[in-house]
Amino acid sequence: MLSCFKQILCNVVILVLVFIRFIIGVIVLGLGAYTDIKTRGASNILWVVLGGSASLMLAFEYLTDPNIMLLILPIIWIVLFYILFQLELIYGGADCKALMSISILVPFFVVDVFIVSGLVMFLCIPFISFMKKLSMVDVVKSYGYPFLFSLFIGFIIVFFVSGFFSVSLFDFLLSIL
Repeated sequence: MLSCFKQILCNVVILVLVFIRFIIGVIVLGLGAYTDIKTRGASNILWVVLGGSASLMLAFEYLTDPNIMLLILPIIWIVLFYILFQLELIYGGADCKALMSISILVPFFVVDVFIVSGLVMFLCIPFISFMKKLSMVDVVKSYGYPFLFSLFIGFIIVFFVSGFFSVSLFDFLLSIL
């Protein structure tokens, strides 16, 4: 009886953490996307808040469900994104910090967010190009495409898809192939 209650409590805690992750991710990535579009930069405070709160939630989740991958995956992703940034395959510092923070926030869905964000960026390029021709977006005209906007939209899409279908998009694509 006590074991069943403990399992139910752990499941409730994990669901609450998922909801908090979503809210914090949307707020911080939304602010980052907004400032990236307006000024082509984002404050480091955003990534400290996102990474710090994500670290606390990750530690708490590890205490309720001791899966060692919860601790290993964020480190792997952070190192990988740092290397990609140094090789200039990720161009913006804020973009790299956002990806690092997302890797702490949702370590099992980083690939999904990255793929969906790239798709969002690809689909938005014609719209952005149209706006540039109309001179509606001077920042984009001068500095290029704000990737944080794509990360913001990709994060929301992945969260809903993975939440509703309880599967990673990456795993789903691998199962098809």
